[in-house]
Amino acid sequence: MPDFKRLSRLLLCGLGSVGMGLSLGLSFPGTAQEIALPPPISKATEAERLRHQAEQEAYLTPDRYDLRRYPLTPEQEAHWRRNLWATALREPDFPELETALETILPLSFVTSLTETEQRILEMTLQVSYQFYGRSDRWRDRLSPQFEQIVTWSPHPRWVAMAISALGARENPDRQVWIDRVKTRLPALLKGDENDRLLLDLTLRDLAEPVLPAEAIEEWLEWQVAPGELQLLVFCGPDRSQLCQTLLKDGQGRWVSSTPDRDQRDQRDQRDLWSVPLAGRSLHGLPWYLSRDETPQGVYRLEGFIPQPDTDFFYAYGFFPLVNLFVPHEPGVERFVPGQPGTIDTLGEYQTLLPPRWRSVWAAQESYWAGQSGRSLFRIHGTGEATHFFVNADRFPQLNGWNPAIGCLSAREVYDAQGNFIEGDMPKILEALQRAQNATVSPKSPVRAVTGYVIVLNVADPKAIVQQVRENHRKS
Repeated sequence: MPDFKRLSRLLLCGLGSVGMGLSLGLSFPGTAQEIALPPPISKATEAERLRHQAEQEAYLTPDRYDLRRYPLTPEQEAHWRRNLWATALREPDFPELETALETILPLSFVTSLTETEQRILEMTLQVSYQFYGRSDRWRDRLSPQFEQIVTWSPHPRWVAMAISALGARENPDRQVWIDRVKTRLPALLKGDENDRLLLDLTLRDLAEPVLPAEAIEEWLEWQVAPGELQLLVFCGPDRSQLCQTLLKDGQGRWVSSTPDRDQRDQRDQRDLWSVPLAGRSLHGLPWYLSRDETPQGVYRLEGFIPQPDTDFFYAYGFFPLVNLFVPHEPGVERFVPGQPGTIDTLGEYQTLLPPRWRSVWAAQESYWAGQSGRSLFRIHGTGEATHFFVNADRFPQLNGWNPAIGCLSAREVYDAQGNFIEGDMPKILEALQRAQNATVSPKSPVRAVTGYVIVLNVADPKAIVQQVRENHRKS
């Protein structure tokens, strides 16, 4: 399992440089960065991928779920984190796993847990949420556990996770459980401030419609801030299909595809740039929970994060990551141009939205994610083979794209010898830099890429992109 604490420090500091390889011809003046094709990567070879998969499966033996042998102590925390991560990846089926989940989940009733117990319980809830959506058998097995948490747990965080699972499907008793939580609110809201906010977001989100009624066309005409590029990401409401993208430069012009050198006819030059992204959470968690699907709303884009080496190739692929910030998140240079730092109030955030969207709950998700302490959102590639994630088989429309744990992921394809064949991260990086360069005067100093990423759930992402393309060709 990746060392997430080390990875966070590494990526925030932006240490290192992109590895050497064959030049892709994407030189970014003034940024001292060149996007290069990778050399053969040993971790991408078929032999190494099979070894890595076998390493994960080695954790998945019945004896490793024995809580008498592996109690929930600091000495065994790494054991449980490895096991639960492998469980999410490979989704094994045996009675010992069921027994372990049913033994750990009742910790949610305990008023005082150690930090180790809290971390293992949260990861167990995330995996249980994933398995709950897996099949009727698992749903029947886990429903009583979630119902007990909703009824008896004194912790708003665990209640929020349980009620999210019970409300995630067409459960005939869904409203019963929501009402039960509401009757317990006076006691539950005495807990940690962030956990209280999480429960409040959960209940509000369960009460909101899946899609806003407002027309998406208002976003197509909108510019968050003059001179700043905008990457629009349209996703399906349940993230079971690919997200589709469109890009505007700082002048509000749609960015076209780069035409082939031998095909510069007018139609090719007027075709709009777009690549698909995966927005699915590995666990299937809703946007307000950690390791969830990427929240809707506005993100500040500030530059790229180079991969210093291939230590985290499996999680993030070879290429630089697109660096995103939500409101309230420290480290952003200027969430709004001309205004140092982040933004702190909902009113400030709402001014970034089209007028009719300022009261739409869905468009505020990134704001509330930041308010609840979420951070480190990215657009990144994926180095894992798609068969590494067993539950990908349940999402045929996403074939070829891997899930993530909060970010948007782009495709990277390698052959059995570890050679890069094709992928979308280089296209994204090139297009963003091209849009940035189109915004500034030729005499202006070249600066790092800045702008906004706007994530929106729509009924049919492909239809939105196709509509914009057709209108653009006619204009």
